[in-house]
Amino acid sequence: MIGNVTGNVTGNVSGSSGSCTGNSATATTASSCTGNAATATQAYTTANTTDTLYLIGVTSASSGNQALQLDASTYVTNTGYLYATRVYNAVYNDYAECFDTCVSYANSKNRIVELKDNVATIASPESTAIIGIVSDSYGYILNGTEEDIISGYKLPIAMAGTVMVDAETLIKDTDMNCFVCAGVDGKARVIPKGEAYMYEGKIVGKIIALDKSSNQYKIIVGLR
Repeated sequence: MIGNVTGNVTGNVSGSSGSCTGNSATATTASSCTGNAATATQAYTTANTTDTLYLIGVTSASSGNQALQLDASTYVTNTGYLYATRVYNAVYNDYAECFDTCVSYANSKNRIVELKDNVATIASPESTAIIGIVSDSYGYILNGTEEDIISGYKLPIAMAGTVMVDAETLIKDTDMNCFVCAGVDGKARVIPKGEAYMYEGKIVGKIIALDKSSNQYKIIVGLR
């Protein structure tokens, strides 16, 4: 089915693979489903609320297609909210919060930023006002939207997790496990091993991986 469906749907829905009966406008589960589940595709019912849609997933043995199986505690609303008890196989790496900014996302991602006059801007070398690294791999964002970021109003700053950051100088194998602070243009400056105590309030994270092809470090975020 392509397009939008509006209004109430009541009565029985039937087809060659079986039928679903009950009032789908108010039911939370269909009164009954009959037929061959091996050839069925999906069955839908709507909750008795304005914005919640419940789906019953049915697997098709012939095509291998599967629908989402959702219930009263795990569902997607038609306004774009996802309610889940658990999330697995996440691809993205960090937890970010949006801050008002005066610089563009394109020119600041993977750079260290500081807070100046209540807005996020590229950090000055060895700044003590750093708030984190501009993320391009956030799994969660708070205090903003994708539209805010694209429009240039806010920057997603990695507050926890792992994130990539541009290196100030050419990456070396000996950089592994070193701490970093802000360098020129907000790039990561490596702190020599054994000297971290001299950079109190300046450290943004610790190097856990090297990407020599892009001259970037993978950092575990940890302001200190």
